[in-house]
Amino acid sequence: MPPNPAYHVVAVSMPIVYTREGDHDPNGLLFTLKAHEPLLRWARDRWEDHDEFLPRLHQRRQRIQLVVDNLGLLNLIVPRLRAGSDADRELLAELVRREHVGGVPGPASDPDDGDDDEDGSGRDRLRPHDRAVRQNVLRVVGDLRFALDELAGAAEAEAGVPEPDERLVSLSDAERAALLAHWTFQRDQADAAVEAWIVALNADPARRLDPVALEQQSGVPAARIARLLLNDHSTAWTGTGAHRYDRFNPLLPIPLVRPLVLRARVGESIKVRVENQIRGRRVGFHVQGAGLGGPQATQSGVRSGDGAHVGLNNDSTIAFGASRIHRFDVPYEGVWPINDLADVRGIQVGSNVHGLFGALVVEPEGTTLARPGDRRGSDLQTVG
Repeated sequence: MPPNPAYHVVAVSMPIVYTREGDHDPNGLLFTLKAHEPLLRWARDRWEDHDEFLPRLHQRRQRIQLVVDNLGLLNLIVPRLRAGSDADRELLAELVRREHVGGVPGPASDPDDGDDDEDGSGRDRLRPHDRAVRQNVLRVVGDLRFALDELAGAAEAEAGVPEPDERLVSLSDAERAALLAHWTFQRDQADAAVEAWIVALNADPARRLDPVALEQQSGVPAARIARLLLNDHSTAWTGTGAHRYDRFNPLLPIPLVRPLVLRARVGESIKVRVENQIRGRRVGFHVQGAGLGGPQATQSGVRSGDGAHVGLNNDSTIAFGASRIHRFDVPYEGVWPINDLADVRGIQVGSNVHGLFGALVVEPEGTTLARPGDRRGSDLQTVG
């Protein structure tokens, strides 16, 4: 890495997949190197192909899995309630009765522990064990009904007009087993459809990953592009030996989609150009750390260039489509957080919760940095 590095960073919108099960944030946000922007744009286009067909199919698959999991639990629960204590049989009778008149309660609607039987139901006098059983059973039934309603696209019932619920508890054991077999088949069909879509993506010359074309757009070497984007196997891994990724799957975590990490050495001055490509948001680039900042004349320091709009200080946040240069002196070794102080809300409408953060890593003076897997010390370019 050259002395006194200069970085070009861009804030972008990017769906972020967190787990191999496909759990994701469709409203993800990232700070990334400008050179990586074409790579992320290509990956985002694959997510959005055919009106986001793949994410929608995956969401259906998740709902089906929720049905399969909770039907399996219900098939174990009902026989145990039938053969259980008086409280168990009473709960089973209540669930069956409510399936015919509507209004199966949710776990949160049950009364808390107390000495008074306020509603005359007797539930306030349940033993802790019976109360726990009740809460768990209601949660299974509630999650199952939620998933089925989502899959059916059922509209909410009119307020104050209870409608009979679809029978689940009152089905025979054989009927519930058949229902479980049906949804298990539907899940397998969804898995096959997801796999067919991914195979088609990686076989389509117009959509599949082309590292050489992306190298021309970004300047990042084609071999490195493959390491940053490929994230899946076309053949099953046996668990032994090396098994390189050889295809792209939008539903798996992407190596490139990660928090930004900038590096410098003690005593250096660094320059960071930050560009905002997140429509509808101002973005701040605030680095927290001892001794960071510079003279006000260079638009650095807390009063004029800290990536925030606080009090009477100058607004150093960045409008959509604009950019700003930040300069930092780094006199101390450490790992310093980078946050968006244009939006400090820690809730879903904020930006940090969706991934707009990173870190500045300050290494000891004289450190030689190398890429992972490179045993030789090398000048680590700041563009890729």
